Amino acid sequence: MRASDIFTAVRSSFIAANLYEARRLLERSIFLDPNYARAYATLSYTHLFAWIFRLDEDHLSPAALEHAHRLARKAVQLDPYLPIAHANLGHVLTFQGQHEQSVAEFEKAIALNPNLAR
Repeated sequence: MRASDIFTAVRSSFIAANLYEARRLLERSIFLDPNYARAYATLSYTHLFAWIFRLDEDHLSPAALEHAHRLARKAVQLDPYLPIAHANLGHVLTFQGQHEQSVAEFEKAIALNPNLAR
């Protein structure tokens, strides 16, 4: 929960140190519970965010986008009923140019939670 709060702040402040703190907390969550899909989904989004926005060397780095993809896929594998996992995977797939798969993931997210704003 703390990681989510910190990452929410990062999305408006663009402070890299806070991004790294959110990642540290998410990685700790995964260490404590390797099956925690929400942590994988959020961690994926932190890497996508850094890929999109110029915070550090991950900006437009193919490795950062691939890492976000792996984490998003893991989240979906762990919990196929977690809407945010499908939405995050949809975002990553969009930037990878896999538009049909992206739309399919967004449709799954909406089917699971029609009120999901992301």
